[in-house]
Amino acid sequence: MSSIIHERGDVRLTLGATSYHLRPTFSALSAIEHEVSPILKLVQNAAEGDVRIEDMATVFHHCFLPDSTLTRPSAADFGAMITQEGLLGPLKSYRALLAGILGAPDGGK
Repeated sequence: MSSIIHERGDVRLTLGATSYHLRPTFSALSAIEHEVSPILKLVQNAAEGDVRIEDMATVFHHCFLPDSTLTRPSAADFGAMITQEGLLGPLKSYRALLAGILGAPDGGK
């Protein structure tokens, strides 16, 4: 598995026994904006506590950085894993990812 680079906004998402490397690349952000909404709207919604599982799943799907052991889960698969895992852990990773997109890796800590 590749190294997490916090300066790039990388986040580690753990769902069940699997750890996923997320990186907000330009192509990922473009796809998210095309499918969901502008990134800054997602950030605003998250700040207001208005987060949808479908949005998290889509963001995780597009920001997933494939490696030699894992293939990219679909957004629907991520949604199912989030639902099975519970919201607390994935929500923490989602907010950290959005903070990294804004240039505040690790949620601005």
